Amino acid sequence: MGRVKRFRCLLALALCAPGMPTGLTAQAVWEIRSTGDVTIGDLDGPPETRFDRVRSVHVVADGKILVADRGSNEVRVFQSDGRHGFSTGREGEGPGEFIALEHATPYRGDSLAAFDFRTQRITIFDRDGELGRTHPFGMPPGIDARAVPWGSTEDGGWVVAWNAAAGQPGVVSRSSLSMWRHDAIGAPGSPGGAYPGRESARSVDGAMALDLVLPWGLQTIGAWRGTIGAVGDNGAGTVSVWADDVTRVVTLPWAPEEFSESVLDGYIDQQASRVPAAMRDRIDAMFRMVATPDVLPRFDRIFIAGDEAIWIRRLLTPGRDREEWAVYSSGGVHLAVVEGVLLGDFDVEYVQVRSLVRG
Repeated sequence: MGRVKRFRCLLALALCAPGMPTGLTAQAVWEIRSTGDVTIGDLDGPPETRFDRVRSVHVVADGKILVADRGSNEVRVFQSDGRHGFSTGREGEGPGEFIALEHATPYRGDSLAAFDFRTQRITIFDRDGELGRTHPFGMPPGIDARAVPWGSTEDGGWVVAWNAAAGQPGVVSRSSLSMWRHDAIGAPGSPGGAYPGRESARSVDGAMALDLVLPWGLQTIGAWRGTIGAVGDNGAGTVSVWADDVTRVVTLPWAPEEFSESVLDGYIDQQASRVPAAMRDRIDAMFRMVATPDVLPRFDRIFIAGDEAIWIRRLLTPGRDREEWAVYSSGGVHLAVVEGVLLGDFDVEYVQVRSLVRG
């Protein structure tokens, strides 16, 4: 029996398409083509085309497709026509190995960077997949938290969000988040600000305590690329954009959406599908014990494209059949809304690149 996997990577090409046109009116609509230019993924194909929990996809400047696959803990690089180029990385804790590969991104020059959430390490590979270096992010003084890199700076350093743990039994609470700049080998440099972290709730069953990350929870989301940065609280209707030593605040086009019982049911079904059958009743009970908000967060992702445009995705709730992104210039001008059709579930997980039609 095939395994049901979620469709991913709808905007792989759209987010990296070069050459942002000028003279666009605010709230122009750009469409994602309904058919893919390139599709990679085959349950009966060679190992490099069988995916298991794709974590990230990027189309780099030369058209190559960069995929981080959690199931194999491999970074896979494909040519622009979908042919496999090479794979690098594997399961393990040694240099160039991963326990929980979280994402892989283009790095300075033509190198690649991959982050392991479990080991808290960044690994740099050259353009051919050869190992350059592996290093952890050094924990800043006075911080007891987990690192999530938001992106790299122009000099090869990193902007890292340190999210502290939080949680009281049965109570929704919010952690604290500290943004720090780190150098190219992960050493902490200077703090960049303090923000509210992610909402969670702690479930206690006997001697076992579990921090339940709420898929609808509030959190601070950020991204960084070169000299451009963006950060915002996903419960607010604004995002701060840093560029040219100036901070601008952009206003999102979406009104708050009501939190409903059907949304809760959808999230529970989504979470239960990711765990063994024996744990599903417990997942259901844990989520239903948590107090739910009146409205949902506005957005769930920020991405900075190669042309320095800031893409912000509207919260993708269970059952929504379209992705929506608001696109802004680094100067804070609202360029467009991007809409794309999501496909349903299939028996194979795959990567698809689609063209962006700009209005």
